[in-house]
Amino acid sequence: MKKTMFALIAVALVGLAACGEKKSPTEVPEKKAQTETEAVNEKPSEGKEGDAATGDAALSVEMDEMVKTMSIGVDVEGAKPNIRDFAKAICRGFRDYEPNAHMLAYLSDPKKGSKDNEVYVIDESVEKGYISCMLAVEYETSSTVCYWNRSNGHSLVGVWMRETHEGDEVSNAFGFYDYDPAVGELVPDKAVNAAVQKEIKAVKAQDYWITLPKNGKDLELSFYFEEKDNIEKVMKWNGNAFNPAKIVPGLE
Repeated sequence: MKKTMFALIAVALVGLAACGEKKSPTEVPEKKAQTETEAVNEKPSEGKEGDAATGDAALSVEMDEMVKTMSIGVDVEGAKPNIRDFAKAICRGFRDYEPNAHMLAYLSDPKKGSKDNEVYVIDESVEKGYISCMLAVEYETSSTVCYWNRSNGHSLVGVWMRETHEGDEVSNAFGFYDYDPAVGELVPDKAVNAAVQKEIKAVKAQDYWITLPKNGKDLELSFYFEEKDNIEKVMKWNGNAFNPAKIVPGLE
């Protein structure tokens, strides 16, 4: 009987020792933090169409500021960059915005990608240097990219993003970049950004819209008011930038 009792006590003590023993957790390698440039230029993983379309970030004042101040690297696939190279760079930089995520998924493989489905519609012209992606929802949400060839051999690249919410609330973001082939980056063009921003602030409208040209080279600015006629302005392209805006009469 005593032998049996001692045996039971010994087993219990062994069990308690085992329960009290701390096992060292599995060590996880520390992930190196990405710099802003690394995060912007990181390529999306290959996958099925739409895999990259997970963006859900709303446009904000902060994003509008980033579009005007952040440089973005460009990966050129051909002898010289085209609209697809520029658009992919911008979409990678701001991929959290849903239209950009869909556009990036399409541009990953344009031959297999869909331009028109129940989620979004893409309007693209490589020859004219233009591409846009609009969500197929009741309230308009879109992203547009185009570029101009400058007289100094550089390119001017523009992006216009607009999100319309229920209740007529809107958010806009735009930016213009200089692309120097020798550098390979989209660098915010402070002069052009300031010139366009000056035109917008001068009108003091309830809402505005920037039309990046698919046809032609001029920039169109539309201003909307609640209690007076809308205003349409045009900034003429001069080969390097845009001339001060002029009102187009008769347009609403």
